[in-house]
Amino acid sequence: MNLKKIFLTGVLAALTLNIGCTAKKAQIMLEATPKVEYARNNLEGKLFVGVDKEDITPQAETTPLSGYGDRLESFWHGLKKARLPKQKMSMGVHDEVYARTIIASNGYKKVAIVNTDLLLINRELKEAVEKKVAFLKIDDILLCATHTHSSIGGYWENWGWEFGTGKYSQKTFDELVKKISTSIIEANQKMEPANIASTTTQIENLSANREVKNGIIDPQIGIIRITNNEGKVKAYLVNFAAHATSLSEKNFLISGDYPGVLETILEEEAEVALFTSGAAGNQRPRCPEPYNKGDPFAKPTKMGGLLAEKVLEATKNMKTEDYVVINSITKKIPLLPKNMRPIPVVGFFVKQYVRKDTYIQVIEIGNNLLMAVPGELGVELGLDLKNETKNLYTPFVITLANDHIGYILNEESYKRKRYEYRLSFYGPQSGLYMERQIMGLVNSLGKGLK
Repeated sequence: MNLKKIFLTGVLAALTLNIGCTAKKAQIMLEATPKVEYARNNLEGKLFVGVDKEDITPQAETTPLSGYGDRLESFWHGLKKARLPKQKMSMGVHDEVYARTIIASNGYKKVAIVNTDLLLINRELKEAVEKKVAFLKIDDILLCATHTHSSIGGYWENWGWEFGTGKYSQKTFDELVKKISTSIIEANQKMEPANIASTTTQIENLSANREVKNGIIDPQIGIIRITNNEGKVKAYLVNFAAHATSLSEKNFLISGDYPGVLETILEEEAEVALFTSGAAGNQRPRCPEPYNKGDPFAKPTKMGGLLAEKVLEATKNMKTEDYVVINSITKKIPLLPKNMRPIPVVGFFVKQYVRKDTYIQVIEIGNNLLMAVPGELGVELGLDLKNETKNLYTPFVITLANDHIGYILNEESYKRKRYEYRLSFYGPQSGLYMERQIMGLVNSLGKGLK
């Protein structure tokens, strides 16, 4: 056997061994049952809530827009300037974007739910905000994004993701940290006795499955409403599963998309309204006709308006409670071994920019369960989580929260090899693994256990 054959045989053997070891490691991690460490807070307490809203809109010309690869400069344009193509800059502001905060405490535990009109949340942003507000002694912070594809870019220093989020700017990152932190600090200073109520309703015509024609959707709208002792609405939290992409890649104006419209309408009554994205990984927005197709903002205006109508109708007669259990767990978990097969050539270069671990989180406030997922979860997995918890809670699956690891799909969706598959980096079992890890945290809350 000549040297060339010996070399090639060695390389093939090494690759085969590596693939085998990776597959074995993934199977071991998948089969491992998450350890349940009961963290039950059996002490109920009087509910106190503080809320705040801070404008995070930058000067339009200073930021690229996040979200669409089709907004990238052409490859040749970048090549002329001796660099890779980058996201084009915003051309103005259509509507302002915000960070909104709800802080809830019962005297035993304090949690914050912070929503931003951004594409996603990266770990670096979450950790920087937590560090800046550490003096407030908040037990757990849920930081999430509405997933609008028409908002601020340039706040993630990660070359592998900058093609979608824009060239990193330290100034942009620092400004976001400052403004989000200000919202949390201000909310903490406005704590007052409060009442909480929740419900669900459905809207059938605002979403569609973008993987499978007439495929599974989640039409449910989850709603939390918080009022003070005088009956004034302090906050709405709304959860719905559809991509915030009613504005296309042709839009270059900063906007909150349809979630921003919903928030603005509800804030005619409430101090703040938070839209949280459900399991919308494979869910596209669907705007029922008629609407003015010549106006690009007609679709988000109508969608946000229809959602707001449903929310206001569903919350007319709600039973409130002011004495609640608050409990929460945030946990860093290892991820399954990286699987770059969806992008075999580029994957070699971007693998180092893909996470090895991430954060998951659950928050219990009264009868409500918020399950925070660090990426874009497929609708099938979101429905599974709701079905597994609905007998004990009103469940809310909140995605794009605390970190970002790409798309999280079930095996069937992964094997379809559609767009979502190409940004799913942990193999066909990653969805099942994530579901088991989150249910492990839910069980750790200990509700219903003696």
